[in-house]
Amino acid sequence: MTIYLIVYCLLFLFALLERLDDRGEASGVLLRKNFYFICAVGLVFFGALRYETGFDYFSYENIYQLFSGRLSVGRFEPGFAAFMHICKNIFGLSYPYFLFFLTASSLLIKFSFFYKYFKYPVFLLLMYFPAVFLYADFGQIRQGMAVGIFLWAIPAIKNRKLFRFLIIWLAACSFHYSALIFFPIYWFYKIKVTPKIFWAGLIFCFLFNAVSGAKVIFYAAMKIMGSSGLGEIMEYALGYGESANPLSFFLEINTLLVLCLIPLYQKVYANTIKNGTEKHLEFSGYNVYILMFLLIKMFDSISVIGYRGAYFYKMIEGILLYYLMDKLKEKELKALFFLFLIFYGLIRLIFIIQKQAWQFVPYQIYGELFGL
Repeated sequence: MTIYLIVYCLLFLFALLERLDDRGEASGVLLRKNFYFICAVGLVFFGALRYETGFDYFSYENIYQLFSGRLSVGRFEPGFAAFMHICKNIFGLSYPYFLFFLTASSLLIKFSFFYKYFKYPVFLLLMYFPAVFLYADFGQIRQGMAVGIFLWAIPAIKNRKLFRFLIIWLAACSFHYSALIFFPIYWFYKIKVTPKIFWAGLIFCFLFNAVSGAKVIFYAAMKIMGSSGLGEIMEYALGYGESANPLSFFLEINTLLVLCLIPLYQKVYANTIKNGTEKHLEFSGYNVYILMFLLIKMFDSISVIGYRGAYFYKMIEGILLYYLMDKLKEKELKALFFLFLIFYGLIRLIFIIQKQAWQFVPYQIYGELFGL
C-alpha cells in the first residue's frame, strides 16, 4: 500500500504548491503548469507501466491474447476492438505495450481536459486518483477511456453543439456501452433541477428499480431488436454480473456522498441554478452531473450501467468539489474544506486497497515489457 500512499501524498503536496500564487501573474501560471505537468506525467507512467497489478489485469491479458481481430458487437465495443486490432494485428505489440498505450491515451484525454478548463488542475488529479483512477484506469480500462472521452461532451452540451456532442457520445459508447444511457442529457440539460425535482426524480428511480422496470425495458428491447447489434448489446448488459439490490439504493457510499454534495451545491449556487447562468463550466458540470446520477440510478438494477456507469458521475464529482471550494471566500473555511477532502480521499484510498489487496501488490519487475 505504501506506493499508493506516496503518490497520494505527492499529489496533495503539489495541490498545495499550485496555490502559492493566486494573483494570476505570469510566473505563477508557469509554476502551476510545471506542477501539473510533473503530476500528470507521473500518473501516466504510474498507470501505464503497471505489470500484473490492478483490477482486471489478467482478464484483459486473456482477452488480448485470444483476440482474433473480428470486430464483434456483443462482447467487445467497436472502439476497444479496433484499438486491440491496431495494436496486435497491425503493430504486433505484446500485451504490456497495448496496456501502456491504451492507459496512457485514457489518462491524457482526461488530463488535457483538466488543463484546458481549470486554473488549479492538480486539485482535480487529487480528487480523481482515489475516486476513479484506481478503479477505471488501473484495471477496467475500457471504462476509463469512455469516461475520459465523455468529459469533453460537457462543453459541447453547454455550447449547444449537437453534432459535436453526438460524435463524442458515440466515441464514448464505442469503448463502453454504459455511455449509451447518457444520450438524452443534451435535451434534458436546460431543465432547472430544483431540490423538489431532484428528490422526486430520485424517489421515482428507486421505485422504478424496485419493480425491475429497467430490466423489463431492456428485455423488451432485446426481444424487439432480436439478433441485431443493439439487441446483442441489450442481451450482454442483462447478462453482465449480478443485479444491484434495490434495498442498497440509498446506502452505498457513492450515493450517500451525492445526497450530501447536491444539496450543498444547490444551496451555494442557488442563484446560478435559478437563473441558468454559468461561469466557465460551473452550471454545466452540475447539470450534467445530476442528470447522469439520476439516469444511472434509474437503471441501477443492471450492473453494467448502474455499477459501471457510476464512474461517469464520479469523474465530474471532482469538478463540483473544485467549484464549491473556489466559492468559499474565507481562507479558514477553504482550508478546512480542503483538509476534509484530503481526509475523505485518504480513507477511500485505504478502503480500496485493503478491499482488493491482492490486486494491488507492489509493482513487479517489468520482465515482459523490457524483454528481460
